[in-house]
Amino acid sequence: MELAHEDQFIKRMQKGDERAFEVIMKHYQHRLYSLIIGIVKNDDETAEVAQDVFMKVFNKAQSFQFNSKFSTWLYSIAYN
Repeated sequence: MELAHEDQFIKRMQKGDERAFEVIMKHYQHRLYSLIIGIVKNDDETAEVAQDVFMKVFNKAQSFQFNSKFSTWLYSIAYN
């Protein structure tokens, strides 16, 4: 499922808009959790890693250059 106007939310998040970040986080949280649980195999660690990933996304949002899908960028942060 696509997030309507995702690019606009990303641009707002890049400017520090926490509400835009919340929208993006809510949109991707289940898919991100599924990816992480497949790697770490532990619910408690998965929740902690997911939180760390989202904090990195918010703090490094300006490095997203729209050269790929946002989900690809997000999942590469989680995987690494």
